[in-house]
Amino acid sequence: MTNTPYEKNTKEQYEALGRFVEAFEQMVHEARTCCLDLLQFGLSRQQKKLVEIPLYYHTLGAKAVFDIFRAAFFETISDEEYRTKHNIEEAEVQNFSSVLKKINGHYEDLCNRRNDLLHGTWFVGYVGEDEDCLKFHVHRQRLSGKGLSAVPLPSTAAELLVLRDQCQEVREWICTVHACLPHRDVKPFEECFEHRGQQWHRLWPSPGISLATKW
Repeated sequence: MTNTPYEKNTKEQYEALGRFVEAFEQMVHEARTCCLDLLQFGLSRQQKKLVEIPLYYHTLGAKAVFDIFRAAFFETISDEEYRTKHNIEEAEVQNFSSVLKKINGHYEDLCNRRNDLLHGTWFVGYVGEDEDCLKFHVHRQRLSGKGLSAVPLPSTAAELLVLRDQCQEVREWICTVHACLPHRDVKPFEECFEHRGQQWHRLWPSPGISLATKW
């Protein structure tokens, strides 16, 4: 069995695409699971099952799932009865809101990247000047008031794996901020996140990258 550079490179590219898609769907699943935990709090078994229905409806996109999670989260921590019961100060509410805002920016960016990759036209293994196919090409155009413009997208397996890593990190942030809710009694916020250098840093369960304006 031959293992030419061409075969090796195209195999790695397809595999990296699969890894990114897998990590993206796990990120969305985390948002959905945490959202359901909030919406189902205090409900009976039958009521919990009914709440799941709209969250799994096929037309509900990935971004909508996180939007619902973020709204449910904020409604929970801003409720007066909940705040009184768990002794939550306004500063804590703002900290939660700030972290959710950072997560939202990166989650939305990954959704856009995924959609552009999904709806683009892929050219993998097309031989031109690059006979070993070190790179692939995804043709994707965007309409604007100035006409058409090419969408910059990954062209190597390594770039797709960077997107995979970003999905995994955002998933960790969603899971962690959800764990910080007082009624879940997992970890207090200050042991999970730290604000320094005008950026939030995740400290638990293991240190991750900061969610700055750009990765």
